[in-house]
Amino acid sequence: MFIKMLEILLILVMFLPVRYLAYYITEVKGLPEWLNYKPWNCKLCLTFWSLIAVYVSAGVICLQITMIGGIILAILNAIAMWIDQRNKTVTIEDYDSMDNEKTIDCDEIQIDDDNIIVIKDGEVIDLKDYE
Repeated sequence: MFIKMLEILLILVMFLPVRYLAYYITEVKGLPEWLNYKPWNCKLCLTFWSLIAVYVSAGVICLQITMIGGIILAILNAIAMWIDQRNKTVTIEDYDSMDNEKTIDCDEIQIDDDNIIVIKDGEVIDLKDYE
């Protein structure tokens, strides 16, 4: 029983360094030009395939629980990274929604710590009228 718990703990012990190295290689260090293609320049791809390789190699060494749990964790991690990347991506529909925003034609804008003062033709404009 204790050995099985260690195998399950090994899933996380293998996951964290691979995830960090994939981040470091793709985001911090950068890649040489001859290696700048997928899956090496894509954090999602590099993380997923590195995790799969690590967990399958653990399965070859007779740690089947680590392999199965690790592959499931790698798939869930890839789905989470894909959703995160999709939510951070700006689409053309986002630009279409900007057409409905209201603009104010003014001569001067003064910004204090708490207030925004809009001046047009020497008069202060109340921004509540534009909501």
